[in-house]
Amino acid sequence: MRFIIVNLPNWIEAVAAVAIVALTYLTLVVLKEYAADTKTIAKASILQTENAQKPFLVLLLKPQELNVHGGGW
Repeated sequence: MRFIIVNLPNWIEAVAAVAIVALTYLTLVVLKEYAADTKTIAKASILQTENAQKPFLVLLLKPQELNVHGGGW
């Protein structure tokens, strides 16, 4: 017990170093997930832009065309 008390500053420094390593690792994990999400959002944005520029066809029956044959089919 005397050994720990005498070397208390060294123990505190060692625990702080371990804490810094752990926090650095967790930070890198979070940044990796953030980068992956950013990449996914960028791909979705590109697809959305491409889809907005694609032509499309709409078939629409106008109300006056429905009553041309007297209301029956």
